[in-house]
Amino acid sequence: MTKPKDQRPDAAGITWRSARVAHALSECLNLAALFAAPRALERWRASRSSRRQQNKEAMVKQLDVLAELFRAEPEVLGQGAMQEAPKLFAELRTLVAAWDDQGSPSEELVAKARATLVALGLPEPPDGWDQYEPPH
Repeated sequence: MTKPKDQRPDAAGITWRSARVAHALSECLNLAALFAAPRALERWRASRSSRRQQNKEAMVKQLDVLAELFRAEPEVLGQGAMQEAPKLFAELRTLVAAWDDQGSPSEELVAKARATLVALGLPEPPDGWDQYEPPH
C-alpha cells in the first residue's frame, strides 16, 4: 500500500509536511496578530465584504488544524520557544471559541494573543499594540 505523498519518508515528503506546518503556523500567528492589535481587527472587520472571509468558526478551525499538525509532527517544535506553541495556541483557541464575534475581544483574549506572539519571538510593535496600524 502506498503512503500519501505527505507521509513518505523521503525529502519531498518532509518538505511537504514542513510546508503544511509552516503555513498553518503562519495563519495562526496572523490570527493572533488580529486579536493583539485592535486596529488590525477593526480594519479586518471593515474589509469583510464576502462570505469567503473568515468568521469565528473558521478561526477556531485554523487553530484546530495547527494543533493536529503539532500532534502529528512533534519534531517541528524543535527546541526553545516553539516547545510552548501547542499550549499557547490551545489557550488562544479556547478564548477565540468563547468570543462573541459581534463584540470586541475580551481583555483576556487580547492579552493571550499578545503573549503568544511575544513568546514565539514576535515583539510588540514600537508604538505598542494599541497604536499599531496594519499595512493596507
